[in-house]
Amino acid sequence: MPLQLSMESIGRWVDLAADRRLALLDDLGQVLEDLDRTSEMLHAMRESARAGMLTARGGGGRFDAVRVVRSCLTLERRLLRDRGVDLDFTTALETVYIKGDSNALFDMLVSVVRSATDMTTGQTTPVRVELEQKGQELALVVRGGRALSDLTKVRSVAESAFNGTVKVESGDATTLTIALPLPPQREADRRS
Repeated sequence: MPLQLSMESIGRWVDLAADRRLALLDDLGQVLEDLDRTSEMLHAMRESARAGMLTARGGGGRFDAVRVVRSCLTLERRLLRDRGVDLDFTTALETVYIKGDSNALFDMLVSVVRSATDMTTGQTTPVRVELEQKGQELALVVRGGRALSDLTKVRSVAESAFNGTVKVESGDATTLTIALPLPPQREADRRS
């Protein structure tokens, strides 16, 4: 409720440039969406815990990978925008469940996106992230402006937490594909 009141107030400010008002409204709208998504994720975690499906770190549970990726990239987009770097995310997927640790996926993606951000040349190159289902795998493709560093850590997380693979696709190491195996998707998963 307070965010909605803030949005209404910002919409009425006349001493603020229209483009700045729109940017603030967009930011608040994104915050509202993030809060809703976080609330849904916490609800799902609570239900999983009640059902006894979570391990101590959440390592063996099923979680919606699309939701985790969207949440991560929404936060990173705001940070990168302040540095003048665009972060583009493309997916046609709405809900896809994988097995593993949602926190590990979130942390791994933060590391990859930040590593792909080239801030050294003075010219910024957009970071592009694509998420798609390829057969029985979920493919996360990250393209950035510089060679991705610390691939050992990314490989370790992808392999140990998800039994996935990491592949560098471009000669200059600026494109990385993380492939995570998909368990059978249940009909209840698709409806949630």
